[in-house]
Amino acid sequence: MEIACGQALPDTQSGFRVYPLPRTLGLGARAGRFAFETEVLIRAARAGMPLRSVPVAVHYPP
Repeated sequence: MEIACGQALPDTQSGFRVYPLPRTLGLGARAGRFAFETEVLIRAARAGMPLRSVPVAVHYPP
């Protein structure tokens, strides 16, 4: 992903994402399931959209 997107993006397959919907729909992604995240990130990077990684805290009950 780093080579394809031009930046390091840790854990691109986690279940937490935020997409600007109108711009994301305009990317024309066609893949489904796990390939969708990869395709959207690559297409977004190539379209000049900013990509950010934000830490997410996980708390498991004891």
